[in-house]
Amino acid sequence: WRLGIRKDMFEYEATDKEMAMLFVHEFAHVLGYDGGITEDITDSSTCHEYFVWGCPPIDSYVESFITTYWEDEVLDDFVDYGSDSWTEREREVMFVTEYAVTSPEEDFAESFVEFVIGSKPNNSSVKNQKINFFYKYPELVKLRTEIRTKL
Repeated sequence: WRLGIRKDMFEYEATDKEMAMLFVHEFAHVLGYDGGITEDITDSSTCHEYFVWGCPPIDSYVESFITTYWEDEVLDDFVDYGSDSWTEREREVMFVTEYAVTSPEEDFAESFVEFVIGSKPNNSSVKNQKINFFYKYPELVKLRTEIRTKL
């Protein structure tokens, strides 16, 4: 894997916190696909058509996240309608940021950022369930602590 940030991201005056969040977000994409993309969509009947470039690994964090929060019916609607699949109210209770609405992978990455920088949520809204998803992995809780000490 290679982590990259577009050069134009450095052309505006971002705060240190914004830059840290950007790197955590991009790192989440790498972390989520730990092990690589393992199946070509043309060879797999179990992978949803959304994944035109291949399926996420079965034992990856992102696969578990998408299976939990983006069931096939939701992915079907997303393929057909994009981020217009949700009402404004659904967006508020289901996604941690507006950018998270744009794809399952961005939902994963944005939720991971909130997991790292925020406090553990107390209520059970869907967006908070997504943040709490990461707490079930002791290795991610440890990583969260390590990242927070460096911010």
